[in-house]
Amino acid sequence: MRIKERAIRELQTLQPDKLMVVYEMILLLKRDSPIKRTKKIIPAYQKVRSALKNCHGSFSADILSDRGDRI
Repeated sequence: MRIKERAIRELQTLQPDKLMVVYEMILLLKRDSPIKRTKKIIPAYQKVRSALKNCHGSFSADILSDRGDRI
């Protein structure tokens, strides 16, 4: 028996509250499906590097300078 037919048969035996849980799971799976993703996921560090690529100077020196002012 095909998996879809088996799943439908099992769904027909569930109580309404359990059926709602399964339905919510289906919606989550559809939304987060990697197959449907067309946009490439970019790691956060690459986004930061891209945003800061035109900045010059040393952020480390700036942080140390700010810390020195608070001491």
